[in-house]
Amino acid sequence: MSLVRVAVKLQRFEVAAVVIAAVLAALLSAYVAGRMNALGVSRECFQQWFHGEVDPTGGSLCFSAISPFLRLRDGPAAQLLSAISALPIAFGGILGVAAVARELETGTAAFTWAAATSRRRWLVSRTAPIVAVLLLLTLVLSASGSLLGAARQPWAPSLTGFAGAPVAPPVMIIGALAAYWVAVLAGLVTARTLPAVLTAGAILVLLWAGPSMVISQWAYGEAANHVHSEPFNEFDDPGGTAFGTMSRLRGGALVHDEEAPGLAPPGADPTVWMSQNATQVFVGVPGEGAGAWVAMVATALGLALALSTIATSLLIERRRV
Repeated sequence: MSLVRVAVKLQRFEVAAVVIAAVLAALLSAYVAGRMNALGVSRECFQQWFHGEVDPTGGSLCFSAISPFLRLRDGPAAQLLSAISALPIAFGGILGVAAVARELETGTAAFTWAAATSRRRWLVSRTAPIVAVLLLLTLVLSASGSLLGAARQPWAPSLTGFAGAPVAPPVMIIGALAAYWVAVLAGLVTARTLPAVLTAGAILVLLWAGPSMVISQWAYGEAANHVHSEPFNEFDDPGGTAFGTMSRLRGGALVHDEEAPGLAPPGADPTVWMSQNATQVFVGVPGEGAGAWVAMVATALGLALALSTIATSLLIERRRV
């Protein structure tokens, strides 16, 4: 217990900050989810809305009920859900930066490492309690995100597909651990807190946005395999995600809408040629495709976790103080 107390005491400000942030996020999630659930919009009303059967100018009871729900759903709830999905990476960075950088910056590493039987054992004793705190907070955030996500689509029996993918436990846990060890490695390399914060911050932005950007290209390509004549709607496929429209040429090929006019023969009016040779269709990825998205994001984050952990383990034994 003494090692745990020492580890937490040395980072008490960082630990307090992330705990307070996690508690606030959880409370806000419960509050917003409670407000949406309290509106009591019926499943039949959602079905009518997503199928375009509600006239927003007719003063219908369904529109009166669903309008405040949608304002909450697409406003505070959506923003809060995005924040919750990013918080584990932010928490990992905050807690990881100070793990080694502060010891090196203040010069205490020379004494603690000399007294330790192994620098790696010292690192484990210093980081294990903090990692436990990080994992606990990440699980709390994942549960809060799932609660909020379920409240955003109450017509579905459970939170499925892409609606729950960003707050899926594998993505959040691996992301938090990857961020933590990237930050620890940055502190070990720079040996200064501020440079470590800047270095880790830049890497963590890429860690958070990079996989999503790459995988969104996969999702767009995958969407082309699911073509419909009618727009996707969230009622029929609660976990699916729509990617808009594409143009299907007479031969069956799919092209982006902005590319289609350029295929018109020289001298032909693109608008007339499009009306005669192309049909606009709707594309999107159904909910079952979210499993592949989660697997790819978790794999990318897991690779970052493995590389940063191995690099830290090797470097700490060779680091001069």
